[in-house]
Parts: sequence; structure tokens; C-alpha cells
Amino acid sequence: GFGSTARLLAGILRLSTAEARTRVEHAAAVGARRGLTGEPLRPRLPATAAALSSGQLGVGQLRVIAETVAALPNSVPESVREQVEADLARYGGDFAPRGLRTIAQRIVATLDPDGPEPDDTVQAAPVRGELWLRERRDGLLGLEGWLNAEHGAMMRSLIEQLAALRPATTG
Repeated sequence: GFGSTARLLAGILRLSTAEARTRVEHAAAVGARRGLTGEPLRPRLPATAAALSSGQLGVGQLRVIAETVAALPNSVPESVREQVEADLARYGGDFAPRGLRTIAQRIVATLDPDGPEPDDTVQAAPVRGELWLRERRDGLLGLEGWLNAEHGAMMRSLIEQLAALRPATTG
């Protein structure tokens, strides 16, 4: 089996895993839902769902609206979130995704002028370093990674020795 709806969709439609996952998330945001006891629940983005089903919005606008609502900080009340979603769904009928994204960015900047909390965690670097060699299909060898100062000096010395001019040999 595929193990998830996104993998199934990717396999059937030959989509990338990321695109399939996005489509599943969008369907969950605008699709019909049921509660635990079977009662119908409204979509998570009801105004967007209505505008999408009537043909006023496309997938690009849906993406902008879903990303914007998800980016709103937890401090924004639910009633304001609903209003933002409804406003963007309404504007989406008049603007292409790029223009709608500009409007969405202004709304988010108004509701969260300080932006997201900064991530002050420092990524600890491994003690040694990492180096990857990849042989490409065309026969070239790819080299990628990073080394600490000691290993970097050793690698540089090796490369310089290999790159040094060698006297021509006569046979």
C-alpha cells in the first residue's frame, strides 16, 4: 500500500511528494468534514471553499489563503482569523495570486507587526565535519560538505599537492 493519501496521490498522478502533500492539505482545508459522531462540520476555510467551488478562486489563490491563515500567530482571535480568511477569499476573486499575496502580507503585518518570534537556538556543529562524494551520471565527481579547521587544512594541503604542476614524463 501507499501508506498515506499524499503517497497515493503522488503515485497515481505522478506528482512530487511535496505537491501531493500540499494538495491533500488544501483538500482538508476546503473539503467537507465530519465530527466524531458523524455530524457535518464546516470546512476549515469556509469562505475559500465557497469561492473555490463557484470558480471565483484558483489553486494559486487557495495556496496564498491557506498559507496566510496558517501563518497568523496564535494570539489572533478566531473571529479575526475567520474575517481574514473571508476577506482574502473575497479579494482572491479580483486578484491573481501575486497580488493576493501582497494583500495577505499587509494583513499579517498589521496583525503581527513584530513578526514571528526569533529563533535564538544555535545549531551545534558536529565536532569533526561532514564530507560527501557523489558520482554523477556523466562521470564527474561531486564534492560537498564542510570541515573543521584542522581537517580543512589537511584537505587543502592534499588538493594543493594534487593540483601542483608535474614535470612531463617522456616515454
